[in-house]
Amino acid sequence: MPFSPTSQDLQFTKGLQRSFQQLWDKNNQWRTTGEQIRKLVLPNHSELDVHQMVQGMERTHTTHSSTATIAAPRSAAHLAGNVTPQRIQWFTFDPPTQDPQLLEDEDTDWLQDNPAMMFRSLQSSNFFGEIMKNWLSLLVYGTGAIMSDEHPLMKGEYYFQTIPYGTYVIDEGDYGQLIRFDREIEWSLSKMVDKWKIDALHPTWQAEYKQNPFQVKRIIQIIKVANELDHMKGVPNGRKVASYFIDPVNCHLLEIGSYHEMPVHVGRWFQAAGEDMGRGPGHEVLADIRSDNEIARLALNNLALGTFPPQIGKHEGVVTEAILRPASMIWVMEQGDLQSWKNEARLDIQAYGQERLQASINRAFFQDLINVTSQQPQGKTPISATQVNANIEVMLPIIGPYLSKMEHEQIIPLLNRCFQIKIRARKVEPLPPNLASLMEQMGGMINLNIKGPIARAIQKTNLDSIDSVITRVNTISPIWPEIKDEINIPRTVKMWVLGENAPSEMMNTQEEKEQIQQARAEQMARQQQDQDVMGASEVLKNIGSIPDDQS
Repeated sequence: MPFSPTSQDLQFTKGLQRSFQQLWDKNNQWRTTGEQIRKLVLPNHSELDVHQMVQGMERTHTTHSSTATIAAPRSAAHLAGNVTPQRIQWFTFDPPTQDPQLLEDEDTDWLQDNPAMMFRSLQSSNFFGEIMKNWLSLLVYGTGAIMSDEHPLMKGEYYFQTIPYGTYVIDEGDYGQLIRFDREIEWSLSKMVDKWKIDALHPTWQAEYKQNPFQVKRIIQIIKVANELDHMKGVPNGRKVASYFIDPVNCHLLEIGSYHEMPVHVGRWFQAAGEDMGRGPGHEVLADIRSDNEIARLALNNLALGTFPPQIGKHEGVVTEAILRPASMIWVMEQGDLQSWKNEARLDIQAYGQERLQASINRAFFQDLINVTSQQPQGKTPISATQVNANIEVMLPIIGPYLSKMEHEQIIPLLNRCFQIKIRARKVEPLPPNLASLMEQMGGMINLNIKGPIARAIQKTNLDSIDSVITRVNTISPIWPEIKDEINIPRTVKMWVLGENAPSEMMNTQEEKEQIQQARAEQMARQQQDQDVMGASEVLKNIGSIPDDQS
């Protein structure tokens, strides 16, 4: 359980703050670039440098093109609905063996029931709202962070929080695993008192709380892999991760906490060698977004000038000061002293250049692929299933590597932590003996299988290969009968079921298969017996018709 220290170790707290500042300065350039992207792609989001909201025209008055602001959320929604959909169970536990005959019925039930239980808990939590924010952060900034924890009021259930980009820094270990996650948080003093009680605050903040409990203060949370010093400070020996909340103004330690596993999961869309933070489509087309925004601004100015052109006046013929703006009024001495300025801007060149930029932006956010696979042209023949599959095959090689990286870094660690939360809450049945033995042979690990629609599309391509092989085998088998012996029927049927994402309940259990096989054998024995009896009667009949010697 987290606790507030009764005595302060100033040197220890200073060391934590110093390491935080060093890591924060290391990632300063990423926040600068991220703020530039945010202004053009997500203008209504919090600013990264001050972490606060600015409402009204101050937020969007410098943004003139909505191409990127529409493309990024639409792509995030598409990925959230296809990779982590809310209504389809998109992950399972893989059996520790490819031979279904080695699994018993209780093994299959255990592998099916626990992922289903986890998915129901995800549906009843705030996961799908937070994962949408995470996908958006991944696409725009190239890095997304989501925290998973046990719900404070419901044991064994989940609570998630997407950490805003620009408020955190990370550090990786030798094998690419996350070993440290530091973030800045803005909380009101009333929220701190509700979490830690007023005695946990520094005396200065206690006095400010009594004056104004709604003052917002900036605090630091440091989450790191625990070492010997952390255990000496109160982190339990059984916990692998330490957590500290610090008041940086007064160098005051507010809380010492711990976790069984790393509670934060950071995904990167793409990483260059030697970099901790990721890069996303927002980085790739930042120059195009700037140019598109500038062309849109110039086009609006040009439109105003073309609609209400400025006037050109004769020297000393103007009574008032010349105001050269749209729809302005200038008083002159005589009629004809002013004439309209002719706007000769090439609107066709401007439109052509902007169309090319917008097409580049949409391609970077996969809008060309998403639109083809999800939209039906109005008034035209609907897209056929063959066309959809062909477009998916084009899409998968492009987006697949990014999704695989994100699954490995973020989704699978998150689901592993969720499963461990269920185990500690005693909501997971013990492993069946046979399954435990098989898992021990494979290293004692449960393998998660991500089964989103895109993953199923990949499995579909495997099914096409299987069908092609079976068709060829059936063609050759009349002249080469032993070729059928090479096909494992139970394993092939299982691959069909997995590829089609069909419910495994449609498969017979081992006991049911034995009953069916026994009934089939008995039926074949009876048929053979009936054939033998009929054959014997025919023989007797033929024998009875043969004339003997006397006749």
